[in-house]
Amino acid sequence: MKSIHITIGILLALGIIILGNIVIYEAVVRIFSFNHPTIIQIILGFLSFGFIAAVLIGIKYSNRVTRIFYLITSVWFGFSVYFFLASLTYLVIIILFGKEPRALGLAIILIPVFVGGYGVFRARDSKIKKVNIKLANMREEWIGKRAVWISDVHIGLIYQKRFIEKIVKQINALEPDIFFVGGDLFDGISTEKVINFADPLKEVRAPLGKFYVSGNHEQYGKSEDFYKKVKLLGMKILKNELLEIDGLQIIGLEYSKIAKGNSLRKIFTRLNINKNMPSILLKHEPSDLKATEEAGISFQISGHTHNAQQWPFNYYANAIYQKFTYGLNNHGSLLVYTSSGVGTWGPAIRVGSKSEIVQFTFSN
Repeated sequence: MKSIHITIGILLALGIIILGNIVIYEAVVRIFSFNHPTIIQIILGFLSFGFIAAVLIGIKYSNRVTRIFYLITSVWFGFSVYFFLASLTYLVIIILFGKEPRALGLAIILIPVFVGGYGVFRARDSKIKKVNIKLANMREEWIGKRAVWISDVHIGLIYQKRFIEKIVKQINALEPDIFFVGGDLFDGISTEKVINFADPLKEVRAPLGKFYVSGNHEQYGKSEDFYKKVKLLGMKILKNELLEIDGLQIIGLEYSKIAKGNSLRKIFTRLNINKNMPSILLKHEPSDLKATEEAGISFQISGHTHNAQQWPFNYYANAIYQKFTYGLNNHGSLLVYTSSGVGTWGPAIRVGSKSEIVQFTFSN
């Protein structure tokens, strides 16, 4: 089933790349009046199809060459979204007015350079998001306590040890009482070198404990290698488990075991959740919220969506997750926070979303 999903994803990406390249090629050749357009075809083909090759190669090999290859092609993949929109705009102008205003075309085609450049900077600029949380029946011991959440770090060919050291400093500066990692800590590359980039997370200080639940990207490589590293980092892995800390129930669901509807309800029933006691569910994806609410869970924290990562994909994300794409929202009696994550998948670009570390402070 995993290989089928990957194949479908690759075929869909290829279709989008081909369509985008045709539009970009037509606009670039018209604007710059190239006498040898074949060169443009080769460059566009290398950059665009190279991204898929870089992903597949990066799963097996991690070195300076594969990292540079992945970085260049993935950033282009993100930029190409805006080049496609700019190129399409220019071609529509030509069709509507029957002229080729090259000066205007040049101005239009430069817009993606500035937008993409801004997105690259924003992706690395992780911010602290502070959220106050009030849960019914919360014991006095938890009032004023701080929980810090990170998700979607995607340690791999782009986000490596130096980036992890940076976010660990930010986390420790918040002086968390408890620390949560909500999946996609790794990008799916399970080579020892890549996995060891996570080592700075050992230095996170949280007296009430450090807890981890898996995400979908931990299923793409050797999951057990990821889990072994997480344990060495001093984190407790929650695989469909519940534990109680000072009257607060902490529940963690493993991504690969998460089922929908009645299957998920059976997991919650087995956990014997006390509805009269506050509870926090750590779940990578903000889905199946009805079953979670019915289980009497107070608060769910998720990631996965990246808040669409870059415009205009927010329209697609909102169609799937609706108001739970990002931020703090209610699903009936259930409080849900969806984080935009710390890292990025694919293009290291954020436009219309931010990289965030989330601090929850429990209040009366």
